[in-house]
Amino acid sequence: MTTSGLRLRSAVRWLLAGVAAVMLLWSVAWVAVPPLAKRLIEGQASEALGRAVTVGSVDFSPWSLTLDLRDLSVAASPQAADSSPQLAIARVHVNASMVSLFRLAPVIDAAEIQGPAFRLNYLGNERYDIDDLIQRFTRPAAAPTAAPVAFAVHNLVVSGGSIDFRDAVQGTDHTVRDLSLTLPFLSNLDAQREVVVQPHLSFRLNGSAFDSSAEGTPYAQTRQGGVLVKLDALDLAPWLPYLRPLLPLDLNAATLSADLGLHFEQSPKTSLRISGWVQADKVRLGLGGAGGGKTAAATRDVLMFDRLKVDLADVRPLERYLQLRALNLASPTVALAREAN
Repeated sequence: MTTSGLRLRSAVRWLLAGVAAVMLLWSVAWVAVPPLAKRLIEGQASEALGRAVTVGSVDFSPWSLTLDLRDLSVAASPQAADSSPQLAIARVHVNASMVSLFRLAPVIDAAEIQGPAFRLNYLGNERYDIDDLIQRFTRPAAAPTAAPVAFAVHNLVVSGGSIDFRDAVQGTDHTVRDLSLTLPFLSNLDAQREVVVQPHLSFRLNGSAFDSSAEGTPYAQTRQGGVLVKLDALDLAPWLPYLRPLLPLDLNAATLSADLGLHFEQSPKTSLRISGWVQADKVRLGLGGAGGGKTAAATRDVLMFDRLKVDLADVRPLERYLQLRALNLASPTVALAREAN
């Protein structure tokens, strides 16, 4: 046999050995990754949340780098009267890109969340059944804030979502149904991947339908798209008991208006920008009850103004960049009183 023939046979053997090695690696990953991923997700997520996190099943396809999680749930608070999960998701589908290996950061070509159902209970006296989770995620960091974690998620789809908010004090329920959200990407990496979804948000709040309006031509053609969100004098009065515990001052009255645009661009680089304006009218703020602490009831007004309008020039939240065009405050009034102590 000639030298060239020997070299060809050797190359073929190496090629076959390489294919066999890849097939073996794929087979091992196909068998080993699902139980390992299930154990890691349940263990690490449960430790991070202080709640039991369970996953019904995990499927992994190494040849396409797709991961499927089914029946994902986060348990209710141990003090909750109802043992139904705080959060339940029917299915999470993730299609990762090989680019992740070269960028040393997760680059996701597509992500789909089906049937997320979230329950929230207001217990009165500024208490929610997720207070333990809020405390975990609002603890001061031991070290200075590091640079944001690099990631890129493309073609994000949330479908069939629902939220149930129960006010145990008033005995009232607020519901969100048919929650649907599609985003071209959420990314702080300049990862140019194919985008096939148009930005969109729709849901029914207590039976009233909301549907965002998309702007421009299909994203896939222009590599640009956006969503317009408008609010016209939304009265916050029904929501004040729930908002007060979340704010540094007691919000006693306000109406909210907004005209915002969320712009998704991949030209010349990947970017998520927010522009437009937000306006609060007839705002009254208090400092707390007579005992010095905040209560669910309205407190004495100490700061009032007719209008606060914030005009956004360029906001890129995933890049931690904020530029305002203007900030207008009309008729501010401060009413302070010195107490005996």
